[in-house]
Amino acid sequence: MNPIPITAIVVSCDEGHLLKKCLNSLTFCDEIIVVDMDCTDQTVSIAAQFKARVFKHQRVPFVEAAQKWMSTLASHDWIINIDPDEVFDPKLASALVTIVNELPEDVAVIEFPIQFYLGNHALRGTYWGGKKWKPGSFFHRQRVTLGAVVHRRAEPNLGLRIHRIPWQDDQVLHHYWMLNYAQLIEKHLRYIQAEGLKHQAAGQTFSWLTLSYETAHAFAWSLIKKSAWKDGLTGIGLSIFYAWYVASGWLALRSLNKKA
Repeated sequence: MNPIPITAIVVSCDEGHLLKKCLNSLTFCDEIIVVDMDCTDQTVSIAAQFKARVFKHQRVPFVEAAQKWMSTLASHDWIINIDPDEVFDPKLASALVTIVNELPEDVAVIEFPIQFYLGNHALRGTYWGGKKWKPGSFFHRQRVTLGAVVHRRAEPNLGLRIHRIPWQDDQVLHHYWMLNYAQLIEKHLRYIQAEGLKHQAAGQTFSWLTLSYETAHAFAWSLIKKSAWKDGLTGIGLSIFYAWYVASGWLALRSLNKKA
């Protein structure tokens, strides 16, 4: 398909081994930018193979901390931010090309279906699996507000709206999320302090009652509401992990309060 005026931005932190499949799925975008966050691998040379523009940025704990800066690099107003371990299915790429050309001017963000994988296992449930949409990663930069909070992407300006693409067959972004539990833990350890800061910024206060409730709720919500049981032992393990992560975020808030 012919490229359309969209800028795709991919941040690599020594993730060159994932980059080829990701960039190859972005041929529908007129411009591709790769942000090199202190990479020591083949990220830059692989980006060059796809004629991507490369910009360097110091490594940050989470990509949202640099998203305002990244949005200024784009030549187009419509921007897609994705990770090196994400791959657009051709069906989704085709749908996006059609939709962008037909969108009314009150649409600020497009949410598209995303399928998470743990190893080669497509997650049918848990906090991460099932039918999910990727929020705030495809947006019109003149119509959104960009913050610097972990897991908080572009949000529509007042009076503007989000358009969600329906879930259909393979019309998804394939997110090869984690290879194993070791990688899962290593990655999320980097986010815990940021979760505490997010609670603090929201004016939330720590209590042992809140910690107990939120931890139990996270486990039950993932296992039952999000149908983690469909993934068997994997689903139970991920539900336990999610509960631990939620608890760690609240404990990080407690630590911040003690230092204040």
